[in-house]
Amino acid sequence: MSLATISSEGQITIIKSICDLFRLNFGNKIEVLPKNGEAIMCPISRPLIRCFAS
Repeated sequence: MSLATISSEGQITIIKSICDLFRLNFGNKIEVLPKNGEAIMCPISRPLIRCFAS
């Protein structure tokens, strides 16, 4: 598990190990989906089945 803090501008930083795992790069788009009271983040260029959480 990794933790992120929301900045005063409403931004979060995704740690390098997670970016490497999901091959995320600067400028990639992430979709945030609500699911059972949680936020699920998915790279929108990939099928939803490969989301960070299921």
